[in-house]
Amino acid sequence: MATNRPEYRDPKTPRAVKVYTIAQESRYVLFENVPALGLVDNLLAQCQTHGQVEHHWPLDTHASSDEFRDVILVVFHSAVAARKAKRAMDDRPFFANLLRVSYAPEYETVDDARNKLFGSAWRPKKNRLPQRRSLGPQLTQQEAKKRRTRI
Repeated sequence: MATNRPEYRDPKTPRAVKVYTIAQESRYVLFENVPALGLVDNLLAQCQTHGQVEHHWPLDTHASSDEFRDVILVVFHSAVAARKAKRAMDDRPFFANLLRVSYAPEYETVDDARNKLFGSAWRPKKNRLPQRRSLGPQLTQQEAKKRRTRI
């Protein structure tokens, strides 16, 4: 937390800023603290409001999974949908429990990671070069040739 912030800039509730890199974000999202009452369909219905869900499965061997709480891994169709779902559902009540939502890049395949890092969103776009600006009156070819020879 910032300790040198002016008082008028201090929020009423302290917040920590978390920055994610492209390697840390993922289509794979981990939902912890889901009540073990067979509520996976309800969770998926809420996830569908943020984007298309490709797969999901419970993680019974996860450290925070016990007889009262489930951990569900959800794979979204796109990282944008996963980002929306994480932002909207993290620390929100879900059947009397606060959901803990986090990215799970450790479950990605090599192809998923490759597509994420070198996907079409990161390729340079054609015809995206900035237009040349005119810096004054155009020089004739002879004037330009004279300037080049002087340099």
